[in-house]
Amino acid sequence: MKSGEDRPCPLSPGVSEDNHGSPGKVPVTGISLVGAGSVSSTSKEKTGARKRCAGGAPRAAGGLLDEVPVGLAAFDPQGHVLDANKAMADLLGLKGGIMAGTSFSRFLASVSKGTFRDYLAGLAASGREGTCQLTLVKRNGRSIRVMVRASAAKEGGLFAGVIRAAFIELGAGWDHEEDQAGPSDELKTFADNVPDGIFRLDRKLRHIFINDAMAGLFRRGAAGCPGSLDDWNFLSGEMKDRVKRSARKAFTTSRPQELELVCDGEGGQLDFILRLVPEAGVAGGAVTLLGIMRDISLLKRNEAEIQAEHSFREAISRSLSIGIGAIDDHGRQIYVNPALCRIVGWTEEELLDKQFPYVYWPEDERRKAWKIFLKIRRGGKTSGSFEISLQRRDGTRFDALVMYSAFYDNSGKRIGWIGSVGDISGLKRKEKELQRLNKDLDAIVRKRTDSLRVQNRNLRDILMGLNRAQEELRLSETRVLLEKQRLETILNVVPAGVVVVEGREGRIAYANRRARDLFGGDIPAGLDMVGDQTRLELLRPDGRVCPYEELPLNRSLLRGETVKGEEMALMRPDGQVVPILANTTPFVAGGEIVGAVGSFVDITRMKTSEESIRTLNAELAKNLVLVEDTNKELEGFVHSVTHDLRSPLVVINGFSRRLLDLTEEEFKEKSHDYIEYIRETSQNALFLIRDLLRLFKIAGGEMNRTIVDLAEMSRALKQYFGGLYPRRFLRLIVPDTLTVAGDYNLLKIVMENLLDNSYKFTARSEGEAVVEIGSRRENEYLVIFVRDNGCGFDASQAGRIFEPFSRFHEETEYKGNGIGLATVKRIVHRHGGRIWAESQPGRGATFYFTLPDQNRENLRSS
Repeated sequence: MKSGEDRPCPLSPGVSEDNHGSPGKVPVTGISLVGAGSVSSTSKEKTGARKRCAGGAPRAAGGLLDEVPVGLAAFDPQGHVLDANKAMADLLGLKGGIMAGTSFSRFLASVSKGTFRDYLAGLAASGREGTCQLTLVKRNGRSIRVMVRASAAKEGGLFAGVIRAAFIELGAGWDHEEDQAGPSDELKTFADNVPDGIFRLDRKLRHIFINDAMAGLFRRGAAGCPGSLDDWNFLSGEMKDRVKRSARKAFTTSRPQELELVCDGEGGQLDFILRLVPEAGVAGGAVTLLGIMRDISLLKRNEAEIQAEHSFREAISRSLSIGIGAIDDHGRQIYVNPALCRIVGWTEEELLDKQFPYVYWPEDERRKAWKIFLKIRRGGKTSGSFEISLQRRDGTRFDALVMYSAFYDNSGKRIGWIGSVGDISGLKRKEKELQRLNKDLDAIVRKRTDSLRVQNRNLRDILMGLNRAQEELRLSETRVLLEKQRLETILNVVPAGVVVVEGREGRIAYANRRARDLFGGDIPAGLDMVGDQTRLELLRPDGRVCPYEELPLNRSLLRGETVKGEEMALMRPDGQVVPILANTTPFVAGGEIVGAVGSFVDITRMKTSEESIRTLNAELAKNLVLVEDTNKELEGFVHSVTHDLRSPLVVINGFSRRLLDLTEEEFKEKSHDYIEYIRETSQNALFLIRDLLRLFKIAGGEMNRTIVDLAEMSRALKQYFGGLYPRRFLRLIVPDTLTVAGDYNLLKIVMENLLDNSYKFTARSEGEAVVEIGSRRENEYLVIFVRDNGCGFDASQAGRIFEPFSRFHEETEYKGNGIGLATVKRIVHRHGGRIWAESQPGRGATFYFTLPDQNRENLRSS
């Protein structure tokens, strides 16, 4: 800013205009509060207010700002008061007091000091407007609650170091937390007269208050609005969960939260900005949340339309081959298109904002160009043209035709000129050449007149020779016709469609029988040329329509390009899509392209073969995975036979030998314990053999796929495990229904093993044992999870947990043989899914597995 200019008052924008530029309004959370009627002051009063702010003399009363009934203040980023109006001083009970130069934290309750500090830092960093709620302490010690809307002032698009804020008291009665059960009269009046949705939540996320705009989202009046966030049925489940998480975070951190929401409305998609502002009580901590929901759908649509318009204009500018430039009324270059940069050789950055003389004006042409500009600027014509000599960056000269036209602002004032620059050097050379040819023509005519006399004498001889030449021509035509018939016969037996085009207009001169069959009948003339593709479409391999300038024959005809083996797809008039390989080459005669020839090969069979090969490779890879799993399981089986089954046999043999060695008295005393050890060990061996047989039986046999309700199955298994573990209580969280496509018996084994693990590994957990079962969709798969709050395991060992006989705990801690999860993995793989686990020691474990979610409608219900 230059010295001597009036600096704008930090408070002026907050008072003089709202978001729509209307005078006398103070923006609060995107909603304007009508200010005092004295806003329409004279320009002299406004100038005085600006000078008072620019001079740095703080004022709390007097002037335009003091007539506004809303507290206004300006801060630096550290929270020091730069200026404040009378309403702000009255709000804090400072009658006639001066606030400027003091730290605003002295007026804040302890629970609001951190919030205010973070709020100022966020405004300075983002440069966006924002709101928050604070608890202020008046001079008499009374606490009041205020809503604050502030923005960071900018100069030239940069943060100017000043933050302007408007304060509005939310009503009395904030000294007691129980008064927050309902909204104040001021908040109701404020909320019912704004277009934004306003609501208040308690710590259980229930509605305390909701205005009519918010109730409109539920399509009913505020009296019948829902009682909590769970009833926000206009949002999807995911969006509703995001709102809940943000609300809980606001209560936990006592910091405002902001998020964007999307929902379906009657006219299409609706976009909202939701801000959740914590409201603290006297004891500290957030007691309620004030929610503000603003509809930004129109803003989103306008942004998309502006971007599309910008892209459209940019595409037009870049596609032009003629140079376009614009200057303002003082001769400053304000626009150049890429074509002009290519013509003169300088970049856009080097040309823009340059004044006369321009770098592409030759030294000897600058005086002429300056006179032309002055004549155009002072004259009454709004458009015209002139010729001038210009120079390129490399120093070469060219003749240019400049066509210009004036453009104006909304008031009709001329603000500049726009012109096109065309290189006419070639045309100038042709004009000079034409003049020279005219002179030569006169001389030739005179000479020709003399020679005609001689030629007339020879004409008789020429006519006789012409007759002989005509006879030879007739014989040549006969030979050409025979050669053409032979060539057509050859081309008709070629297993590819052959098309020949002639001339720059792309007229089709010949198409063999295979081409006509391939293209579905007669081929229209100029098939591959601009504007004549009404019957056929050539597609790229990704399915998109190939632009006409990129068609193979066009590239050969117009660019001289040779295309070899380019894969495309042909859409016939009957809608059938045929994959083809295109080969094209240009015809060149006398150094110029006079035509092109193309061959198109139907590769449908080749594509079918490639697809079959890919399918076989996929099946082979799947079988290879199964073989690898089987090999690992066989290794585990050998280990089990040599170790796990050997151990119980050794125990049984040892205790049996001890029984034989006992005396009669020792037998009475110890036989019962020895026999119990033998029975328990043999029972474990039987369980191990049973699980091994189940694991290896799963690999064979047919699967009977049906619709299976895993939620109903889990509830039945809970009753089964309740009888198996009568002294245990486990809370099961499961949806009403969870249907999947699969084999009922195999999926029952999966859920039985996963729930058995949960019962087993939550046995020693403190507090209530909880198991949660749920699902989510990922593309064509359904992801099911089983989560418990048990002992957990090291996540780095998660990949080994599904191997047979893998144990992460000692046998004395948790019993098991390490086969259950290996069985689950094999069943999931047979269903075409995958399984993995996530856990941390002491924080429970979650098992995920996927099942294909397709063709369910063709399966019968289980």
